Amino acid sequence: CKIKAIETSIDAVHALRQEVGSYGLMHGTGFELADMLLCCKFAEGDSRILMQKLARDRLKRLAKEGPISTLFAAIGFSPEAKEAQAAIALAKVLAPAGKDNNKMATLLDENWKLVYELAEAVAETHLSKGKRQGLIEGKTESRFTPATVEFDHDWQNKLKSLDQKTLKK
Repeated sequence: CKIKAIETSIDAVHALRQEVGSYGLMHGTGFELADMLLCCKFAEGDSRILMQKLARDRLKRLAKEGPISTLFAAIGFSPEAKEAQAAIALAKVLAPAGKDNNKMATLLDENWKLVYELAEAVAETHLSKGKRQGLIEGKTESRFTPATVEFDHDWQNKLKSLDQKTLKK
């Protein structure tokens, strides 16, 4: 699920930047590409809009399957059960709106956390049922490059020479 992949990646890069400190600001470390993840978040549609669509589609499925079927699905601790529980919780708070679009919009605004919780649950179900595979990119590439590849073995003599020149002045 694109939503979970991007959010997880953004969170992981942020946490990694916190761990490596100023190294995360240096050129050639790979972190300069991290902002591309924000572009991915909004490519093919804002992730928040996609989450709202996931919640909407799940509520439509609840209406089609009926509340009894969804109540049975809500029993347990599986991702599917959590999804069904979230769908029931959101449907319950939206029910008073009926077919009144203004009331529905108000209730959706007031209960936006439930909308996103349902979307997260739907995404978790997709991930739990999805086919597992390796990285599509293939072999990973090491981006670590040292600041220098040479070392001045005569640094001590050069430092002494500088000190003597300074003392003569």
